[in-house]
Amino acid sequence: TQAGQDQVVPQGRSNASKLVALVEDPASKLPADAVPILKVLAATLAQLNEEIAGLDAEISRRAKENDVARRLMTVPGIGPLIATAMAVLARCQWIYLWLFFCIVFRGA
Repeated sequence: TQAGQDQVVPQGRSNASKLVALVEDPASKLPADAVPILKVLAATLAQLNEEIAGLDAEISRRAKENDVARRLMTVPGIGPLIATAMAVLARCQWIYLWLFFCIVFRGA
């Protein structure tokens, strides 16, 4: 790029939307050769976000349907993902012992 035409977007998930907006803006000063590739990456990111949202919804649904997971989610810091994973492992009595020690040593 020529001096003064660089586009800088900070790293991180929260800044991805800024980068996508920059790619979709026809008035941006991005190099014309880079725009098609960046549009493919932006579309891929959008597809991944949709898939992740679907998986999050499925995990939340399963957590709400499972009695053990619902009870585990009452513990501070345990959300649907961890509760569902622990509910799957609930057949093992050691998980309850581990959870007890985590709560005791955390000071909850």
